[in-house]
Amino acid sequence: MDNIGKRLREFREKNLNLSRAKFVEGLGITTKTLESYEKGDTPPNSDFLQKLWTKHHLQGLDLDWLITGLKSEPYLPDDFVRVPMFSFEPKGTNKDFTAKESSGSAFIFNKDWLAKSIKANPEDLDLIEIEGDGMAPTLNPGDMALISRHEGQPLTDSIYLMEMEGTLFFKRLQRIPGNMLRITCDNPVFQPFDIKADTIGKDVKIIGRLVWGCKRY
Repeated sequence: MDNIGKRLREFREKNLNLSRAKFVEGLGITTKTLESYEKGDTPPNSDFLQKLWTKHHLQGLDLDWLITGLKSEPYLPDDFVRVPMFSFEPKGTNKDFTAKESSGSAFIFNKDWLAKSIKANPEDLDLIEIEGDGMAPTLNPGDMALISRHEGQPLTDSIYLMEMEGTLFFKRLQRIPGNMLRITCDNPVFQPFDIKADTIGKDVKIIGRLVWGCKRY
Protein backbone atom coordinates (compact mmCIF):
# COMPACT_ATOMS: atom_id res chain seq x y z
CA MET A 1 0.00 0.00 0.00
CA ASP A 2 2.96 2.31 0.56
CA ASN A 3 3.61 2.27 -3.21
CA ILE A 4 0.19 3.85 -3.81
CA GLY A 5 1.15 6.51 -1.30
CA LYS A 6 4.44 7.17 -3.08
CA ARG A 7 2.69 7.49 -6.43
CA LEU A 8 0.04 9.74 -4.93
CA ARG A 9 2.74 12.03 -3.57
CA GLU A 10 4.61 11.91 -6.89
CA PHE A 11 1.47 13.00 -8.78
CA ARG A 12 0.77 15.80 -6.30
CA GLU A 13 4.31 17.16 -6.36
CA LYS A 14 5.50 16.52 -9.95
CA ASN A 15 2.27 16.84 -11.95
CA LEU A 16 0.44 19.44 -9.90
CA ASN A 17 3.16 21.11 -7.82
CA LEU A 18 0.70 21.53 -4.94
CA SER A 19 1.13 21.58 -1.20
CA ARG A 20 -0.93 19.10 0.81
CA ALA A 21 -3.21 21.94 1.94
CA LYS A 22 -3.98 22.97 -1.65
CA PHE A 23 -4.23 19.39 -2.90
CA VAL A 24 -6.97 18.30 -0.48
CA GLU A 25 -9.33 21.14 -1.44
CA GLY A 26 -12.56 19.59 -2.74
CA LEU A 27 -11.42 16.02 -2.04
CA GLY A 28 -13.23 15.60 1.30
CA ILE A 29 -10.14 14.75 3.36
CA THR A 30 -7.80 16.62 5.68
CA THR A 31 -4.08 17.18 5.22
CA LYS A 32 -3.51 14.70 8.06
CA THR A 33 -5.46 12.02 6.17
CA LEU A 34 -3.51 12.76 2.98
CA GLU A 35 -0.25 12.46 4.88
CA SER A 36 -1.42 9.07 6.14
CA TYR A 37 -2.20 8.01 2.54
CA GLU A 38 1.17 9.15 1.25
CA LYS A 39 3.10 7.45 4.04
CA GLY A 40 1.23 4.19 3.44
CA ASP A 41 -0.32 4.11 6.89
CA THR A 42 -3.87 4.14 5.50
CA PRO A 43 -5.15 2.99 2.07
CA PRO A 44 -7.07 5.61 0.07
CA ASN A 45 -10.79 4.81 -0.02
CA SER A 46 -12.93 4.60 -3.17
CA ASP A 47 -14.75 7.89 -2.48
CA PHE A 48 -11.44 9.76 -2.35
CA LEU A 49 -10.16 8.07 -5.52
CA GLN A 50 -13.34 8.96 -7.41
CA LYS A 51 -13.14 12.61 -6.35
CA LEU A 52 -9.42 12.66 -7.16
CA TRP A 53 -9.99 11.34 -10.70
CA THR A 54 -12.93 13.70 -11.33
CA LYS A 55 -10.84 16.69 -10.29
CA HIS A 56 -7.50 15.82 -11.87
CA HIS A 57 -7.92 13.40 -14.79
CA LEU A 58 -7.38 16.28 -17.21
CA GLN A 59 -4.00 16.86 -15.56
CA GLY A 60 -2.90 13.36 -16.53
CA LEU A 61 -4.04 11.29 -13.55
CA ASP A 62 -4.10 7.58 -14.46
CA LEU A 63 -5.93 5.61 -11.77
CA ASP A 64 -4.56 2.29 -13.05
CA TRP A 65 -1.04 3.64 -12.56
CA LEU A 66 -1.90 5.12 -9.16
CA ILE A 67 -3.32 1.84 -7.85
CA THR A 68 -1.12 -0.76 -9.60
CA GLY A 69 1.91 1.15 -10.84
CA LEU A 70 1.11 0.12 -14.45
CA LYS A 71 0.14 2.59 -17.17
CA SER A 72 -3.25 1.97 -18.76
CA GLU A 73 -3.52 1.77 -22.55
CA PRO A 74 -6.05 4.21 -24.06
CA TYR A 75 -9.02 2.64 -25.86
CA LEU A 76 -8.46 2.33 -29.58
CA PRO A 77 -11.16 1.10 -32.02
CA ASP A 78 -10.24 -1.98 -34.08
CA ASP A 79 -10.07 -0.01 -37.33
CA PHE A 80 -7.37 2.34 -35.99
CA VAL A 81 -3.72 1.74 -35.23
CA ARG A 82 -1.11 3.53 -33.10
CA VAL A 83 2.14 4.43 -34.90
CA PRO A 84 4.81 5.44 -32.38
CA MET A 85 7.34 8.24 -32.64
CA PHE A 86 10.93 7.07 -32.93
CA SER A 87 14.35 8.60 -32.59
CA PHE A 88 17.46 6.98 -33.99
CA GLU A 89 20.52 6.68 -31.80
CA PRO A 90 24.08 5.42 -32.47
CA LYS A 91 24.54 1.73 -31.68
CA GLY A 92 27.97 0.85 -30.34
CA THR A 93 31.06 2.13 -32.13
CA ASN A 94 30.29 0.91 -35.67
CA LYS A 95 28.13 3.96 -36.48
CA ASP A 96 25.02 1.84 -36.99
CA PHE A 97 21.77 3.29 -35.67
CA THR A 98 19.04 1.70 -33.61
CA ALA A 99 15.45 2.95 -33.38
CA LYS A 100 14.22 3.99 -29.93
CA GLU A 101 10.55 4.67 -29.28
CA SER A 102 9.82 8.07 -27.79
CA SER A 103 7.89 7.49 -24.58
CA GLY A 104 4.18 8.21 -24.89
CA SER A 105 4.39 9.85 -28.32
CA ALA A 106 2.36 8.45 -31.20
CA PHE A 107 -0.05 9.29 -34.01
CA ILE A 108 -3.31 7.41 -34.57
CA PHE A 109 -4.09 6.31 -38.13
CA ASN A 110 -7.05 4.63 -39.79
CA LYS A 111 -5.99 1.16 -40.97
CA ASP A 112 -8.09 1.34 -44.13
CA TRP A 113 -6.54 4.68 -45.07
CA LEU A 114 -3.04 3.30 -44.52
CA ALA A 115 -3.81 0.27 -46.70
CA LYS A 116 -5.35 2.25 -49.58
CA SER A 117 -3.40 5.52 -49.55
CA ILE A 118 -0.03 4.58 -48.08
CA LYS A 119 -0.06 0.91 -49.14
CA ALA A 120 2.03 -0.06 -46.15
CA ASN A 121 1.83 -2.48 -43.25
CA PRO A 122 1.37 -0.48 -40.01
CA GLU A 123 3.99 -2.68 -38.35
CA ASP A 124 6.58 -1.38 -40.84
CA LEU A 125 5.89 2.31 -40.15
CA ASP A 126 7.79 4.75 -37.94
CA LEU A 127 7.21 8.44 -37.22
CA ILE A 128 10.19 10.77 -37.03
CA GLU A 129 10.44 14.48 -36.32
CA ILE A 130 12.47 16.40 -38.90
CA GLU A 131 15.49 18.19 -37.44
CA GLY A 132 17.66 19.53 -40.28
CA ASP A 133 16.80 21.83 -43.19
CA GLY A 134 18.39 19.82 -46.00
CA MET A 135 15.00 18.91 -47.50
CA ALA A 136 13.37 22.32 -46.99
CA PRO A 137 10.85 23.45 -48.10
CA THR A 138 9.50 19.91 -48.61
CA LEU A 139 10.44 18.88 -45.06
CA ASN A 140 11.10 21.57 -42.47
CA PRO A 141 12.38 21.27 -38.89
CA GLY A 142 9.49 20.20 -36.66
CA ASP A 143 7.57 18.45 -39.47
CA MET A 144 6.56 14.83 -38.92
CA ALA A 145 7.73 12.20 -41.40
CA LEU A 146 6.14 8.76 -41.70
CA ILE A 147 8.59 6.24 -43.11
CA SER A 148 8.15 2.66 -44.27
CA ARG A 149 11.18 0.61 -43.26
CA HIS A 150 13.18 -0.49 -46.30
CA GLU A 151 14.38 -4.01 -45.43
CA GLY A 152 15.42 -4.97 -48.94
CA GLN A 153 12.54 -3.43 -50.89
CA PRO A 154 13.32 -2.23 -54.45
CA LEU A 155 14.53 1.35 -54.63
CA THR A 156 12.30 3.88 -56.39
CA ASP A 157 12.73 7.56 -57.19
CA SER A 158 11.60 8.76 -53.76
CA ILE A 159 12.70 10.47 -50.55
CA TYR A 160 14.49 8.15 -48.14
CA LEU A 161 15.87 8.27 -44.63
CA MET A 162 19.42 7.03 -45.04
CA GLU A 163 22.67 6.77 -43.11
CA MET A 164 26.13 7.54 -44.43
CA GLU A 165 29.37 7.99 -42.51
CA GLY A 166 27.54 7.91 -39.19
CA THR A 167 25.04 10.61 -40.14
CA LEU A 168 21.29 10.23 -40.64
CA PHE A 169 19.48 12.37 -43.18
CA PHE A 170 16.52 12.54 -45.54
CA LYS A 171 17.52 12.76 -49.21
CA ARG A 172 15.85 12.41 -52.57
CA LEU A 173 17.14 9.36 -54.44
CA GLN A 174 17.03 9.09 -58.25
CA ARG A 175 18.24 6.35 -60.56
CA ILE A 176 20.48 7.56 -63.41
CA PRO A 177 22.21 5.68 -66.27
CA GLY A 178 25.32 3.62 -65.59
CA ASN A 179 23.99 1.80 -62.52
CA MET A 180 24.28 5.04 -60.55
CA LEU A 181 22.12 6.80 -58.00
CA ARG A 182 21.83 10.57 -57.60
CA ILE A 183 21.24 11.82 -54.07
CA THR A 184 19.87 15.34 -53.78
CA CYS A 185 18.43 17.77 -51.25
CA ASP A 186 15.42 19.96 -52.00
CA ASN A 187 17.28 22.80 -50.31
CA PRO A 188 19.45 24.28 -53.14
CA VAL A 189 22.17 25.21 -50.65
CA PHE A 190 23.20 21.54 -50.56
CA GLN A 191 24.86 20.05 -53.65
CA PRO A 192 23.75 16.71 -55.13
CA PHE A 193 26.18 13.81 -55.47
CA ASP A 194 26.22 10.47 -57.29
CA ILE A 195 27.02 7.04 -55.91
CA LYS A 196 27.22 3.56 -57.39
CA ALA A 197 24.04 1.56 -56.87
CA ASP A 198 26.01 -1.35 -55.38
CA THR A 199 27.15 0.84 -52.46
CA ILE A 200 23.61 0.70 -51.02
CA GLY A 201 23.74 -1.44 -47.93
CA LYS A 202 27.49 -0.87 -47.58
CA ASP A 203 28.62 2.75 -47.60
CA VAL A 204 25.04 4.02 -47.69
CA LYS A 205 22.28 2.32 -45.71
CA ILE A 206 18.61 2.88 -46.48
CA ILE A 207 16.48 2.95 -43.33
CA GLY A 208 13.07 3.77 -44.78
CA ARG A 209 11.10 5.50 -47.53
CA LEU A 210 9.06 8.62 -46.84
CA VAL A 211 5.39 7.79 -47.38
CA TRP A 212 3.58 10.66 -45.62
CA GLY A 213 4.32 13.91 -43.87
CA CYS A 214 2.65 16.33 -41.49
CA LYS A 215 3.81 19.94 -41.79
CA ARG A 216 4.32 22.35 -38.93
CA TYR A 217 2.95 25.87 -39.47
